[in-house]
Amino acid sequence: HAAVRAAFERARQRPGEPYDPDRFLAFLTDPPAPSGRNVRDTFAGRRRLVRFVHEVQLEVGACLANAEWEAGDRMEDFVALMARKSANRPATLRLARKRHEVAHRKRFFSAITLGLLSAPLIGGIIGVAGLLLVWLGVAEEMPRRVLVVLALLLWIPLVASLAVFGWRDEEYHRRLLRRIESASS
Repeated sequence: HAAVRAAFERARQRPGEPYDPDRFLAFLTDPPAPSGRNVRDTFAGRRRLVRFVHEVQLEVGACLANAEWEAGDRMEDFVALMARKSANRPATLRLARKRHEVAHRKRFFSAITLGLLSAPLIGGIIGVAGLLLVWLGVAEEMPRRVLVVLALLLWIPLVASLAVFGWRDEEYHRRLLRRIESASS
């Protein structure tokens, strides 16, 4: 119980502020979600939810199913869920292994796939921009090297950030799997 509360406070936008334990996930952001029990549906809200759930899973040594992330439980229900998950080592170990396997497969796959799919799109955008500049008379003739460099300056960071995201996701799931395996032995 104390581990969940501590992780909750660390993940909150305003730690230490009063919150409603019946809809505690809504209080990860400030202001809290106006209604319901879940976190505010924004990038910041999702990031705080992920940080909170990841920390709790590592601390308790349990792996939540996707539906359990979004359950919007009361604080007491969430603590009880984590206790049940932690007590059922074989099931949580199977789920953690599956999650790690998926993260391992997706580590570079999403970056490569999106990289291959986005290269023509970014090239097309740069090409259209070059034609527009020529049409407007801003540039008599856009050197091809400039367009290639602009395309690479857009494309490389996109693919690299996806690769880093995939690596971080796999690394988290590896740590979670090790934590659950060590608790199971």
